[in-house]
Amino acid sequence: MADISYDKHGPVRLITINRADKMNSLDFAANDELIDIWHEFDRDEQARVAVITGAGDKSFCAGADLSYLAKLRDFSLTENEADSQALRRLFDLIYLSPKIVISQVEGPALAGGCGLATLADLCFATPEATFGYTEVKIGFIPALVMVYLREKVGGAVMSDILLTGRVFGAMEAQSMQLVQRVVSADEIGDVVLTHA
Repeated sequence: MADISYDKHGPVRLITINRADKMNSLDFAANDELIDIWHEFDRDEQARVAVITGAGDKSFCAGADLSYLAKLRDFSLTENEADSQALRRLFDLIYLSPKIVISQVEGPALAGGCGLATLADLCFATPEATFGYTEVKIGFIPALVMVYLREKVGGAVMSDILLTGRVFGAMEAQSMQLVQRVVSADEIGDVVLTHA
């Protein structure tokens, strides 16, 4: 199975991270696959809306794969810069897409996964969904997402969630305007597709 699937529903494209056994975390290959799929989405003249979601119901995306993070310690400066640039390319593609992007968050959206969720134009989440830029707890600064996040929530809220690395629920995320709608788990798929 591919790490990322791209399914067509009329003018809507469902982009699913298919790594449920790893909490839909991303490694370099999955990130590259997402970039390729995003280029396909932007070129697709029939596509109007992308919905990003994670396979299964346990996690939207837990950010970087832990085994991949362990390898980063041994990367050279050049390799680390290439890794950061690849993630930045993905974030720019999503944030600057001329089409509408919706994130459908069920379960945790953590670290880079929280970045994916909040880069979207609209974020729909289940009441059980959680959010957090937790990478600060293991010594990583979520620098790439700061630019995009500041546009959504402002400096004080951004500082709170980036510097503490705390995890918060869907209702608090909605109060911060990171989430636009909180929808029950049994309805979210239909609600998102109908809205899209």
